[in-house]
Amino acid sequence: MPMMHEQRRITAGHTNPQYLVLGVFKGDAAEDPGFPDKRWLTIDELRAALTVATIEEKIEEYEAASKNARVVKLAAPSPDPVSPEA
Repeated sequence: MPMMHEQRRITAGHTNPQYLVLGVFKGDAAEDPGFPDKRWLTIDELRAALTVATIEEKIEEYEAASKNARVVKLAAPSPDPVSPEA
């Protein structure tokens, strides 16, 4: 089983999920054009910048793509098992 980075573990009681967002992030100055970056953001952080409808739409797109990838992968033929070398 692959190892998970300690900061990426989610406990059963975790109530504040984070999403990895690719976006254009701006500084505090109004004239700042921003720069593309990937960041882990909570729903609260997303709500500060986006409408709830936009957040719902993007999460639904992500979940649909994730489900589709899983369905395709599980429907594919199983790879040959790897034999340990002696």
